[in-house]
Amino acid sequence: MTQKALSELCQIPQPNLSNIEKDLADVTVSTLKRLAKALSVRPSELIDDDPAESSDLRVLTREKIERLAAAIYGKKTVVSDEEAEVVLLFQKLLPQKTSAYVSLSALNDAWLRLRELLDKKDIESIYKRVHDAEARDA
Repeated sequence: MTQKALSELCQIPQPNLSNIEKDLADVTVSTLKRLAKALSVRPSELIDDDPAESSDLRVLTREKIERLAAAIYGKKTVVSDEEAEVVLLFQKLLPQKTSAYVSLSALNDAWLRLRELLDKKDIESIYKRVHDAEARDA
C-alpha cells in the first residue's frame, strides 16, 4: 500500500506518515489506532518488535564487524547463518567479490535486504574494514 493510499484511508497527512515511517516523528495513540483500523490490524501488531529488530545483528560489536569483514574478504571464518546472509549480500554488492554478472535488480534487492538487516553505520563500518583489508593486501 502506498503512503498516499494509507493517508487517505486513515486521514493522516502523507508527510506525517512519511516522518513516522522514517522514525522522524513519534506516533500518538490516536494516530496508532487510526493506522491500525485502516490496515485492519490490532494496534499492538504495529508496535510489536520486527523480527529483524530482534536480530542479534542489530547490535554489532567490533568483534562481529571484524568477523563479518574477514568472511566477506574471503578468509575462512566461522559465522552464524544470519551473518552468512550478510556476507553473501556484501559479496554481491562488492564488484571485486563477484566473478559473474549481477543484474541491477539483484544488486538493488541485495542492498534493500542488507538495509533491513543492518543500520547504515554498521554497513559503512563493515565496508571500511573490508576496504582496509584489501588495501593491506594490495
